[in-house]
Amino acid sequence: MINMNINSDSVIKHLANQIQREQSTAKILEASFHNVQQINTSLVMGAQAVTLGRTY
Repeated sequence: MINMNINSDSVIKHLANQIQREQSTAKILEASFHNVQQINTSLVMGAQAVTLGRTY
């Protein structure tokens, strides 16, 4: 989303708020991280799950 000039933190927060308001069973799954800070921020903003790959 950075390459498209979109604030992903804001998007996650707004989606999480909308899901909560509507009492939906939808979940936010985040992926494609470049560093640990992005993972932590996504979870703080409202993501319920993240995908992580293994590096060798």
